[in-house]
Amino acid sequence: MSTNSDCAAVAEARLNLFQKIRIARLVNRAYAELEKERNMNPTKPGWKTSEFWMTTATTGLTLLGATQGFIPADYATVAVAALTAVYTICRTLNKNAAIKPQMDTDPVCPTK
Repeated sequence: MSTNSDCAAVAEARLNLFQKIRIARLVNRAYAELEKERNMNPTKPGWKTSEFWMTTATTGLTLLGATQGFIPADYATVAVAALTAVYTICRTLNKNAAIKPQMDTDPVCPTK
């Protein structure tokens, strides 16, 4: 035989369960939104980019030319350093353009 206090405890437990389910759904929805946003702007690994392979090929040709005597060693050193700097700058700009932070949209607590 159940008492009123038992019924109240069961009702409170159900309410807590429903609240927990609601919170879990909100968290899952927010996580799905973040995953969707992240997958919309994928950034390739560095070695899969054309910038990497162009820099590698040009550096290799520059070093080959320097070892064969076609290019003075000082110029080859400057050329390789410049190529590395340009690649690093291009890669940084590319990654920053792919990651678009949206500070005014929060999937958990959206603003009006």
